[in-house]
Amino acid sequence: MLGLGSLLATAAEVPDGFRPIFNGVDLAGWSGEPGRWTVEDGAITGFTTTDNPLKHNTFLVWEGPGPDRSAPDNFELRLKYRFQTGGNSGIQIRSLVLGEVHPWCVGGYQYDLSPGGDIDGLLYEERSLRSLGLPPGNAAVIALDGRRWRTGVLADEARLRAIHRRNEWNEAGIRAVGNRIEFTKNGEKVLEVVDHDAAHRRLLGVIALQLHVGGPMKVQFTDVWLKDLP
Repeated sequence: MLGLGSLLATAAEVPDGFRPIFNGVDLAGWSGEPGRWTVEDGAITGFTTTDNPLKHNTFLVWEGPGPDRSAPDNFELRLKYRFQTGGNSGIQIRSLVLGEVHPWCVGGYQYDLSPGGDIDGLLYEERSLRSLGLPPGNAAVIALDGRRWRTGVLADEARLRAIHRRNEWNEAGIRAVGNRIEFTKNGEKVLEVVDHDAAHRRLLGVIALQLHVGGPMKVQFTDVWLKDLP
């Protein structure tokens, strides 16, 4: 557990206009499947084991201080993440909790994460009819009918590999304003999409962290900061 000095030092580092939505001590304000999430070394920690594998993807959902603020529309989110052991994870935004599937099932836009960094910043849609998967390094527009196309290159594969810090903390940034979503990694823009598909896009929803079906894994998140935008 962090001491008071550590907590004050962390609070002092929060950028102007942002507020921490994880207190560095416990999971107050977050809801997830029991036995899958804890706090270690001041970081949200999600894990699966060989003896207790996942049957489906599960999520830690930020519930916030009230229904109007726990499902933000226009915002900027920053957090740091690292993998202790393999697996796959992600950051959900503007998403729905699909309780009819299981209590911690979430569907919507996702900033994909992986230990090797090869898919970090891929825009995936969890449980979406569109099966959207836009690779990092691209700028794209989704048309009114749901078709999508590449409109430009933000970073090539070599650059994406160069900015990844393997086995260390990496920083993910997400900015969502209207129908435009931007992803950054370690301060560099890695994806931009403008979603004109009004039938399927979402303009507000919950923030959540993912544990993915597969082999044993352990992923951590810290310095989780949120800024509300006009």
